[in-house]
Amino acid sequence: MSDAKLVAVTGGSGFIGSHVVDALRTAGHSVRVIDPAAPQRPDVEWRPVDILDTDLLARELRDMEAVFHLAAAADVNIIHADPRESVNLNVLGTASVLEAARRADAGRVILASTVWVYAATVGDVVDESTPFSPETDRHLYVTTKVASEMMCRDYHTLYGRPYTVLRYGIPFGPRMRDNIVAASFFRRA
Repeated sequence: MSDAKLVAVTGGSGFIGSHVVDALRTAGHSVRVIDPAAPQRPDVEWRPVDILDTDLLARELRDMEAVFHLAAAADVNIIHADPRESVNLNVLGTASVLEAARRADAGRVILASTVWVYAATVGDVVDESTPFSPETDRHLYVTTKVASEMMCRDYHTLYGRPYTVLRYGIPFGPRMRDNIVAASFFRRA
């Protein structure tokens, strides 16, 4: 396969990350999962790296043509219970991934964000170009994702680093957390 790429997925053992890994493998790409937890499938490389270890992460991102960054604290209950650690993982983790990708001269960083960032905007018409407003009421999770999106832009401005932001909706399906509403509905059905 001449179009096959070597791709890293931070958080590749989690719910969304494991499905991204599945799609990348189906498309014929070689995948390196960067996650303290083991991946869902055996046909990928696994590196149990803490994304806050920028030096080690940079070594693991060498030769990567793309980096899907999905490692994050996403459970709003956990974020509410331990905001400091969640900010470390979501914001400093993104800074670490961006810096490691820059040091490794890795390809494009694809950030997993959320449609909930629109809660940080004002106005009747909201789209991808609507500016964020500090005057909005939102969850700390949203703030971490806004900060992560802004860092991607800053790394592009300062270092020419390519990036893409994907604002996921509320995902559901196999391997989802048991405590989300969709899982409860499916169990009851």
